[in-house]
Amino acid sequence: MYFAAIFFKEKITISKQICVGLTLLCVIFVSGFLESASLKWTYTGIIYGALAVFFYGVYGIFSKQLAVRQSHYLTLIFYGSLFAAISISFVTVFHVFWQSSANQPHLFLWLGLDAVFLSVILSGLYAMSMNFLEAGKVAILASGETPAAMVMGLILYHE
Repeated sequence: MYFAAIFFKEKITISKQICVGLTLLCVIFVSGFLESASLKWTYTGIIYGALAVFFYGVYGIFSKQLAVRQSHYLTLIFYGSLFAAISISFVTVFHVFWQSSANQPHLFLWLGLDAVFLSVILSGLYAMSMNFLEAGKVAILASGETPAAMVMGLILYHE
């Protein structure tokens, strides 16, 4: 929303600010911040978190730019998925993933469904919505992803 205000001159209204505040509150609940006894703060974690926020904002700007140029939304999904896969490969501990998957074969099914429904489809809807709404409003609506991730974590992964 703030990037949209800077790059596209969109207005920051009180209702948008309230939505940002509520989103921040959801992120605090989902992240476990309130359970600070089990939370370990590291510089690496803080840097990764700041980079995630920054690049998510950049993703919104690129989405809007592609919408303005009338590019196909699959272009955004392809490049977004490619850069996300490259980025996450640097911090993934693959041997732990394979060991966990070997003990729970159904995990691949759930991870596949999770990737398709919560990543690809949502990214496509995000990109397509840029054709019809302000970038700031799209960012606010997309913030529903945090509570959805919490519910999916509860149901699928018993977190």
